Amino acid sequence: MSSTGSDYDVLVFGSCIVDFISYVSRLPKVGETLHGTSFATGNGGKGANQCVAAARLGSRTAMIGKLGDDPWGTGYRTALAAEGVNVEQVDVMPGESTGIAQINVADNGDNQIVIVTGANKRLGPSDVLSRPELFERARILICQLETPIEGTIAALQAFRGISIVNAAPAETNLPHSLLSLASIFCVNETEAALLTDMPCVPDVQRAKTAVHKLRDMGCRTVIITLGEKGAVFAQPDSTSVYHVKPVKVTKVVDTTLTLFQMSFLDVAWSPTRCRQ
Repeated sequence: MSSTGSDYDVLVFGSCIVDFISYVSRLPKVGETLHGTSFATGNGGKGANQCVAAARLGSRTAMIGKLGDDPWGTGYRTALAAEGVNVEQVDVMPGESTGIAQINVADNGDNQIVIVTGANKRLGPSDVLSRPELFERARILICQLETPIEGTIAALQAFRGISIVNAAPAETNLPHSLLSLASIFCVNETEAALLTDMPCVPDVQRAKTAVHKLRDMGCRTVIITLGEKGAVFAQPDSTSVYHVKPVKVTKVVDTTLTLFQMSFLDVAWSPTRCRQ
């Protein structure tokens, strides 16, 4: 990626979360206790995942985020820096816990995730207003919805380059400003259905319908990822919706842990390994 006229290729405004992963033969039912097969921890969070993925692909990256004043936060910041990410704007918040995610992963690749955001909830508009020069020195801004929306909107308003919003986890009634400010608005089929008030988006044809609805809601370029069916997208100046077919994977390990996809979703990382 060219560095002309910018200090950073990618600036990420978003979440930092530690993953606690239990591997099980199947996902438990409500009230059921199962024996797991193994356990692992990893550094995650949609924001930091995106930043690390971009850094591993050779981009100069910087992260704006919040960590708790605990051993998890200290280790996380060190690991993030070891990935080549600029962490000068990753703050450790006294009195707050580091965000955590409890994840169950079944043998067939299905998963359950519970997130406690912790210090991430302190990422707000003031973190944008206090760093105007950083938003002027990056080429691409990436945001998600694991941190307060007010801060995300402020980040999008301050940025003048290409901005990408991965609208996950999904929320209803997103502000029009968030939809319209993003250069690229990216969701999966579940999130697309929730945002457009469609019962479901199970196939390419209905995903194309959802794209048009999102465009009508104010989105510019829209991408909807469809798992094994690939993705559909539409650009601002075109009425056409395109279908991109996926590369066939013979064995699914865990759909949240792919290194870097068009969806900009999830990658768990540590200074020594990346789960793929």
